[in-house]
Amino acid sequence: MSKVNNLKEFLEARGLGESDMNAVSKNSFRYTNYGVWVDEDGKKVRVGCIIEGVSAVTETHELKYPFEIDAFWKTLEEVDQEAEAIWDDTHGCPSCGEENEDGNIAINSECKSCDGEGIII
Repeated sequence: MSKVNNLKEFLEARGLGESDMNAVSKNSFRYTNYGVWVDEDGKKVRVGCIIEGVSAVTETHELKYPFEIDAFWKTLEEVDQEAEAIWDDTHGCPSCGEENEDGNIAINSECKSCDGEGIII
């Protein structure tokens, strides 16, 4: 495990050859399933996700320096999983079932119309 005390150490600990937060943000968005965002303000790293197609966001997680890089990777995975749960609750096709109180339909994994994939935005 590697302890991270600042941005420079964070970039090094990620081990992806990134030179700045712009690269971290792009890679995090690109290589997570639901487009997780990451930012940093000199005191902490924040991680969250905006769910496309609905007015929903995940919880914003903060990792205050110092933290273990493993805590960052775990947080990134947790946010992506939270985004998946929100997506699954809101992106069903019309045949997946009934709308909830927010007007969204949960994905039905047994739906024959969309093969359990829901709608694609």
